[in-house]
Amino acid sequence: MMHLKNACAAHARSGSHRTLPCRWAVAGALAAASALAMAGSSGGVPKPAMPRAMAAVADVDASIGRGSSAMWRRESLSDLAERWYHWYESIPAGVVPHGDPSGANCGISQSGPVWFLSGPLGGTFVNACTVPAGKAIMSPVFNVIDDYPCPAEFNFEPSPGQGLEAFLTADIAQYLDVSYTTATLDGVALRVQRVRTPLFAFTAAASNKVSDPCITGSPQLAVTEGFYVFIDPPSRGRHVLQLRSGPTVFGGATDVTIHLTVK
Repeated sequence: MMHLKNACAAHARSGSHRTLPCRWAVAGALAAASALAMAGSSGGVPKPAMPRAMAAVADVDASIGRGSSAMWRRESLSDLAERWYHWYESIPAGVVPHGDPSGANCGISQSGPVWFLSGPLGGTFVNACTVPAGKAIMSPVFNVIDDYPCPAEFNFEPSPGQGLEAFLTADIAQYLDVSYTTATLDGVALRVQRVRTPLFAFTAAASNKVSDPCITGSPQLAVTEGFYVFIDPPSRGRHVLQLRSGPTVFGGATDVTIHLTVK
């Protein structure tokens, strides 16, 4: 996923997948521009000014919140994005199937009719994955998670009278200023869809704190937003999935090639 945390590294572990390691990783990079702002939008720590996207994100639909009419395989896209994060955050740091050309970790914690891919985490890399025949596939192209609570030093709290969901949704918006997102399967363009979740609960592996200082290892709350591809079950054999996203103010471009074996 591009996660917010990854993104920090490349977009907050959000393909960015993880949320806001940015809160501290990016803080140093932005310090010269007085941008310790990543820590939050309240409490007197100003956020950095966000530039407009360099180009419109092409071929993107929006699924905003639970109950959206945007569905795939009888499930809302926002519910799928939430489930993707439950899967991803439950896997301990260093085990996530990212940047693994062997594909050894690709099957960890997979269940149900949809197979999750970890997608990009910043930079250029190659992954491999063997997927059982008949499984649909979901992967982020660029995504971010904004979780709560965070350590006191980040001063990451809603303003008086502001709801937590509204606070996190507003905070996450700055990380989604990505100039482009594209995806192809065997050279054929895929539809990239933008998805946002409402507030949801999740529990991450405690070791993921290494990329997200706000991870507690116990139940906490979050919202996510990002760009995903949803692929109906591919035919048996070998396939190549290419995922690319343009730079943001917090990170460079990403380019991941995933060699899929369906059998």
